[in-house]
Amino acid sequence: MILISSKAAGGDDAYAPFPGVREDSRSVIQHEAEIQGLHLMTVQRPFLASVSTSKWSSRGWTFQEKILSKRLLIFTPYQTLFQCGQAIFYEDAVLERTSYSPNIDISQEEGMKSRRHLSKPTADMCPLRKYGTSVKGYVCRDLTKQYDGLNAFQGVLNLLHPEFSDDFHWGLPESIFDIAITWFFGNHHPERRRQEFPSWSWLGWREGPNNGLFSYTGNSRSIIRELQWYKINKDGEAIHIKAQDIADKKATTHDASVSASKWKPDHVPPVSSLHSLDPRKIPFNHFIRFWSSVACLQVDREGVRGESRFDNDRLVIRTCTGGPSLGLIYLHSKWRQAQPDNLDFVVLCRHSPYKPSKYSLQAGLIVLLVELESHSSVAHRVQMVLEPVDETLWILAKPRWKLITLA
Repeated sequence: MILISSKAAGGDDAYAPFPGVREDSRSVIQHEAEIQGLHLMTVQRPFLASVSTSKWSSRGWTFQEKILSKRLLIFTPYQTLFQCGQAIFYEDAVLERTSYSPNIDISQEEGMKSRRHLSKPTADMCPLRKYGTSVKGYVCRDLTKQYDGLNAFQGVLNLLHPEFSDDFHWGLPESIFDIAITWFFGNHHPERRRQEFPSWSWLGWREGPNNGLFSYTGNSRSIIRELQWYKINKDGEAIHIKAQDIADKKATTHDASVSASKWKPDHVPPVSSLHSLDPRKIPFNHFIRFWSSVACLQVDREGVRGESRFDNDRLVIRTCTGGPSLGLIYLHSKWRQAQPDNLDFVVLCRHSPYKPSKYSLQAGLIVLLVELESHSSVAHRVQMVLEPVDETLWILAKPRWKLITLA
């Protein structure tokens, strides 16, 4: 049986009628001309222009329709389109490949290769890229009810599950947890926090305009594990997340074991379970616990000149007043002004370029800014440092080894 998902891409809601089905339900204007014996005709708006700006492409729940449907019949105010895994068929033109037609790549013609988050992940992508492409395509969409954030993406996770060796924990693949947790939004907007989900998951935040999702996963073999992660079940028991270390150790640019010994103990204590309810009644399964290196660093209050954007300042992180720069971070200007001079940063993993080039990030520690609750040991994710931090400078900051409880 051929399954076709038909969606009115031009409507404002799920009850919008299909354009073109009823008489006068769409306005199709085409101009014809004959120039030097050639018969020319204007075409209707193509696939990307028709679909990417539609309400259907901005709603959270319709993302799964796009990804999970093997075939899509899409009605727009301009023309009807058919999309499958091999081609896009247009109502007004024959552009798909045949044995007798030119080798035209429709996706490239419409700029879709540079905007892959608008299209389906392809079969030739590796599992990590399929996951990343799906997440980027989903987080930019709108949800009426924020608590639907996971439900509206669960079908995609079910589709990706066979390609990973373990389950997903709040949208992050456990088998590559060290890599998956390096996600970050370009800008910091505290008002877009989703309290229904943990702050350490991308589900815990709404993307909003001018705020794309990024990660340090240019090459998964560049991420080296330094920590052991534990999730907490509904009974408060700590369960080890068995992430795989897929980094290429031979490709490291320095002796990681020697440098790590200066901020990481030889013996890491076990992670204990949670035995009491959090004062704020945060569900146990929102927590992850891990031992990590923590440093209290000074963050400038004035941004780098010319680098402010969308209420965010690009701020320098230092070991002390007037000290050397450890890195840069984008923080919401009003949020920063309300915080103390020194803020808490934790190590998540290590970055060592698999194939170093002038475009690759430097080797160093991937570091996250966290905010500790007052009168509580619970921390919340704030924002990622823009680039890996040099270990020598991290050691100068005199970090301490601490059990982190991240909600």
